[in-house]
This record gives sequence, structure tokens and C-alpha cells, in this order.
Amino acid sequence: MTTNKLCALFLILGLAFQTAAGQEASPEVKSGELSPELKQNALALLSEVAREITQYNVPENRIRTGTMIADLMWEHDERTARATYEKVFGELQTMFANMREPEEGMSTTERNEYFSRRDTLAQLRYQYVVTLARHDKQAASTALEALKTKLLQDYDPLQPAKLELQLASIMAARDPDKAYALARSQLAAEGIAYEFITTLKDLHTKDPRLAATLGGDVLAKIRGAKIRVPSAAGNSARPAPSPAPGAQAEIDLWQVGAFINAASEINRRADREKEKKTPPLFSDAEMRELVELAVRAYLAEPNPSAPSIGPLMPEILQHAPALAPRIRVKVGPKAARDLDTITESASYLNVALKEKTIEQLAEDAIRAAPSMRNQRYADIIQKALEQNEPEKAQALAARITDREGYAFLFERIRIALPIAKAKRGDAAEVRKMLATLKTDQERIGTLIELASSLAAKGEAEKAKKLLEEALALVMQHPINYTGVEAASRISALYAAVEPESAFIIAETGIEQMNKHIRAAILLDEFYDYGSTVSGELLFESANRVALRHVPNSMTLLKHLARADFKRTVKLADRFERSDIRLLLRLRIAQAVLDSKANEKEKQMVEKAECEDEMH
Repeated sequence: MTTNKLCALFLILGLAFQTAAGQEASPEVKSGELSPELKQNALALLSEVAREITQYNVPENRIRTGTMIADLMWEHDERTARATYEKVFGELQTMFANMREPEEGMSTTERNEYFSRRDTLAQLRYQYVVTLARHDKQAASTALEALKTKLLQDYDPLQPAKLELQLASIMAARDPDKAYALARSQLAAEGIAYEFITTLKDLHTKDPRLAATLGGDVLAKIRGAKIRVPSAAGNSARPAPSPAPGAQAEIDLWQVGAFINAASEINRRADREKEKKTPPLFSDAEMRELVELAVRAYLAEPNPSAPSIGPLMPEILQHAPALAPRIRVKVGPKAARDLDTITESASYLNVALKEKTIEQLAEDAIRAAPSMRNQRYADIIQKALEQNEPEKAQALAARITDREGYAFLFERIRIALPIAKAKRGDAAEVRKMLATLKTDQERIGTLIELASSLAAKGEAEKAKKLLEEALALVMQHPINYTGVEAASRISALYAAVEPESAFIIAETGIEQMNKHIRAAILLDEFYDYGSTVSGELLFESANRVALRHVPNSMTLLKHLARADFKRTVKLADRFERSDIRLLLRLRIAQAVLDSKANEKEKQMVEKAECEDEMH
């Protein structure tokens, strides 16, 4: 049955290619610019969606969609956008007011559900505050101050410190003084957190002198604090306690080490940007003082953990080399040998791998210890693949002696080579390599990349032929996850070079998707996975599924909307569920109005993939 439907779709598409071959692409598609008419249509659609979100029964859905709508509307109608933000703020306040402390005697299931609600509320607050901060940083700061609740003694996702520091990072671009004030208050309250270091780096990019002042505040805090060093027996799991009033503050050694490494990174960047006259965060004397403070605390611990000082050793050797022998004596001969390995790895991972070129790293790998050489080459190969340089990766792979242990890396190179050539539009080379690929999935991916490259060069007819070939391969297999993703990528390219075919794929595909959605929701409700509440599909659940299966929907919807806006909006009406129709209408408006929609979607896809890997 599935095969028959796919064959029918293939025949329909074949007819579409013949009938659409002589059609002219609209001027909007050719120019790639947003016409006044298209902009007006998208804003009208956004206004409709803003009125329709009241049909959502679940507050979480109203908050997520309302925040997106206000964000999209701000540039075009600030007054309405502010009113929408205020409505969302009211919803959030109600949710915070209803969030109680956990009750005594909760079962494990009830506690999990309770913390899940707090986590969801933290996500909603984060989305609201960060989105509002792009437009009005003071309003975002005021909102965050109001959206707080009594915190739990243990870990609490509603702890605002991280969000306050992120808000400071956002402010660094336009209001460095405000960013500094926020970061300084967080330093006093929370110490040297990861987010604080991120804020410091952002502030140095915008205002190096103000960042240096903040760095001085940290140095002063470290001078007056007790640095807690983990012992070899192990006390590193305990966080530094909040000091009693008037008591000496405590800072963990790893926090001091992370700060020193960040300061060193900022200084190296400033040194590379001498032509910009960017001042460093710290002078050499200040760096030496920081390192000496950490080392003295380490040497004062009766039985310190050797690995805890390892990440700091490169900075110790640079700024206070006379202290290195004392550390080696302190830890003993065996631990000192282990420390040498940790030191070398820290220097390599924190500096060389990040800042050196592939060629420089390859030279260093030749001089690495034999036991480390294969891993060094593997790290460089990973970097080459990330930089879309599979040919360099292939040359380096020949130096790896453990062929079996690094087989996964050779497989990655094999898959990446034709993709890279396809991205460069090397059609002749790609044709040669297609026959050597092991699976249709690899062939489909390579054909799509080559079609994308040719389409970008204006060779639409060649691109269409490659898309036909890729689609034919897709339809030789039953519908599954990879098939849906491949079809969505093909549709997105068709939308750019031949919109009629993309419309047919989308319209026909939605009929099949309705059946899958019905089945998926029944299964979700049967197993109580939590994607629906009182029969309403949660926006976040629907969005995650869309990111997995149609990871380039913004490109697809943008090109379709430019070709025929009304027909694109009608695609939403083909879905059976009203909550999905509303989601798609919002995404159409987003694809048209948000110039960074593709970039944001890519970031969300990467985040979803990372979360999936963690689970």
C-alpha cells in the first residue's frame, strides 16, 4: 500500500516537471528580496495568528506562541508587540504565583512531575526574557526581577543567576555599563560561574577596559577568599558553601582555574589583535599573581588531588615556572608523571587545538609521544572535517596506525568526501564517486548537496535533474525518518528552483502526515509520554518533531511563500488538527519576516540533536 502511494506520488511529480518546465519563477524568487506585498501579507497573517492563540487552552502554548509573535511584530508594530509581551508577562506571573513548594510525602512520580513543571516554567521565563532583551533590555531586566519565586534548597531550575548573567551578555553589545553592573552583582552573589566567564568574554569584545575592571573585581575577590582545594581522598563533590555574614568567602580551585584559563585566552586574543589596539584583560604581573594565589592554596592542602591542578599547569609554567617543581614534590613521583600527561593534554586541548591551523597541528603530532600520536591525528582529522576539509582529513588518516580502533573516523571521511565535492559543485568528481557509495541514503545526501550548489550558481535545470534523481531514490524505500528528512530537503530546494513541484510534494505529503500524526498522538496518549495536555498538543513537542523531520522548514516555507503566499498558507489548512494548523501559520510568518529564521532554526536543530544524544 505504501509503495503504491509512493509510486503515485512519483507519477504526479513527473507530470509536474513536464507542465512546470516552461513556467517563469516570480520576480520575488529571483531577487530573493522581501516585496512590500509579501511583507504586508505576512504581517496580516501574524496578526491573525495573534488573535487565534486564545484558542489554546494550555497556558504554556499561549506563552510560547505569544512570545514568538511579539518578537516578530516588534520591528513592524512596536506598540502591538509591547501589548503582546505584557499579555504573556501576565500569564507567566500567574504560573509563578501558582508554583508552590513541593509537598511532604510526594511519590517519586509526583516529584518528577513537580520538577518537570518548574523546569518548563524556567524555559518559558528564559524564552520570554531573552527574546524581550533583544528589543528592550531594561524591560527584560525588570521582567526577570518580577518573575522570581522562593527557591528550593536543592538544585532548582528556577534559580535566576544564570539567566541574569546571560542577560548581561546580551546587554554587553549595546549597554556595557549595565552588563558590568549585572555581572558584578552576580559575582558577589554567585561567584565565578561558567555564565559569568561567558559574560566577561562578551564584555571584553565590546568594552575591553570595562572588562578589565570586572576582571579586577574578580582578582580582588580571589585575594580575599579561601580557595578550596580537593584532596586526594576526594572532597571535590561538595560545592563551596555560602559564607555566614562576616565570614571569609570560599571559592573552589576549579573556578579559579577556569577563570585563569579564560583570562589567558582573552589575553592571547588581544595579542593577536594588536592592530586593533585591544588591551589585554590582565597584565603579566596580574596573571602571575592569580596563578600564585591558586598554587599557594594548592600547596597548603595536606593531601591535594593531583588532577585538580593539571588544567592550570600550562599557565603555571608560563607565569610562575618556579612553583612547578614544588607541585611535583608535593604530589609525589607517580602522581607527578600523571600530572605531566594532564599538563600536556591541557595545553593541547585549551590552546593548540583551538588556535592552531591543521598544518601546524599536524607538525606537532609528529613530535608527540608515540602513545598519543594516533589520538592527536584523530583530533586533527575531526577539526578538518568540521572545517569541510575531508581531503586533508584523508591525508592525515593515512598516518594512523590503529586502523581498527579508528575505523569510525575512516567511515566519516569516506562519507564526507563526496559531500564536500558536491558542496563545491564538482559534478564530474561526484558522478565518479556516487557508484562507490555504500547506501542510497549516502547517494541521496550527495545528490542534494550537489543540487544545492548548482542552484546557488543559477544552474536551475541541472539542479532539477539531480533532485529528480534523488527523489526517485527516496521513493524506492518505505517511509521512515531518514526518508522524510530527505524529502523535506528536496522540497526546500525545489521551492527555490521550481516551486510548483515543491507545492505538490508538500500537499501530497500532508495527507500522509495527517495519518502519521493521528497514530503518533494515540500512541503518545496511550503511553502517557506527555506531548498532549487535555487533548491539546504542546507547542514545544510539535516544534521538536518538526525540527527532527523537517530541519530546513524555514527555507522551504520562505521560498514557497515568495512563489505563492496564499497557496502556502492553505497548506496549513490541510492539517486536521487546529493546534498544528496554528503552528504552521506562525512558522510561515516567521519564515518571511525573520531575516535570521534559517540561522535560528539551525541552532535549534543542533540543540535538539544534542539533547537527543544526551538522552
